[in-house]
Amino acid sequence: DKGKEIDQYLQKAAQNGYAGSVLVAQKGNVILQKGYGLADQENKRVQTAQTFFSVGSITKQFTGAAILK
Repeated sequence: DKGKEIDQYLQKAAQNGYAGSVLVAQKGNVILQKGYGLADQENKRVQTAQTFFSVGSITKQFTGAAILK
């Protein structure tokens, strides 16, 4: 199924340094919710689906797009 395919791809990506959390839904149903790689390399803390991220100033792009729209 699609969730397993995506999971396998992201596991390989994590072996090559990818780190992040993923939520994939299809027609309102969650098919994959998982973390990959390390959230904190220094302390070897793994990434989970519940890992919090600091969004920093990335929200400026969304605000600008909303204003333009």
